[in-house]
Amino acid sequence: MLIDKPMPPAVRAGSLLLAGCSLTALGMSVSTVAAWPRFGPVADFVLIGAVESVLTLVFGWLAFAVRVPRRRWAQIATWVVAFAGGGFLLFNLVTGLYEELAPGWYPDLNAILGLVALVLMIAGALSLARSDVLDYYREASWQFDDRWTYFIAGQNKRDES
Repeated sequence: MLIDKPMPPAVRAGSLLLAGCSLTALGMSVSTVAAWPRFGPVADFVLIGAVESVLTLVFGWLAFAVRVPRRRWAQIATWVVAFAGGGFLLFNLVTGLYEELAPGWYPDLNAILGLVALVLMIAGALSLARSDVLDYYREASWQFDDRWTYFIAGQNKRDES
């Protein structure tokens, strides 16, 4: 008999932060598509739009994947994708690619959305790196032990009182 723990608040917060990051990346993708007529088919601009779209999909998927217990790979994937996505966003913000070609509203909007996405991405990854989250992702034991079940029941009873 496996005893499932409730989702820790840090996992719930991390999931919501990743969902917010996905929505922010979606806003960046939409603004990139809206600025498309001004840019034309510039290869780097297409790459930026593609990476923003991939970030939208990946963080949207991870927002749901981290909610399932015993999926340690989702926690690790969040760290890896946050590191790579954060690097891309920082590069995009620091270099300011194609600011002279972009419509007047695009650089400011892209910078604001990029900073918001970066903050949400880092906060979500750090939320999932907390030590109280580790038990949620730990694999369950395959051996049944009455003493352990009794111990957990005693812990739960003590926590309730």
